[in-house]
Amino acid sequence: MERIPLCQTSTDMKRLDGQRVQLVGIYRKRLIHKKKPSPMDNSPPLFMGHVFIEVEGSPQVYDQYQAPDSRSMVRLGLQPRPPEEVDRFVDKKVIVEGKLLVDASSLAPPPDVAQVAEPPVLMEFQDIAEY
Repeated sequence: MERIPLCQTSTDMKRLDGQRVQLVGIYRKRLIHKKKPSPMDNSPPLFMGHVFIEVEGSPQVYDQYQAPDSRSMVRLGLQPRPPEEVDRFVDKKVIVEGKLLVDASSLAPPPDVAQVAEPPVLMEFQDIAEY
């Protein structure tokens, strides 16, 4: 039986891009602003059901355009996650198996206007568990 490699850091992400991995990190909600925040707008960011797995290390390892103090985040699929799952795992260390795509731009529809680069994503994933 083939052993699936652990992916726990940004260095692992670069090395294991495109492979099936066991991703280990902190389960985080993806909060977004409906529009660009302004000094006069105090509306809080919204949670739309999407989550990230935060891994150790700087994203500059795999993306030179990221700020040095940014966190390495891997989006968990492309669809919103079930509320029960989010409540169970938010801010906990988890392990989840799936296919890691560091460059997820091929998954996004062609933009009509310039947009922010897509974050890395874990696709074809299964069974999230506490680690």
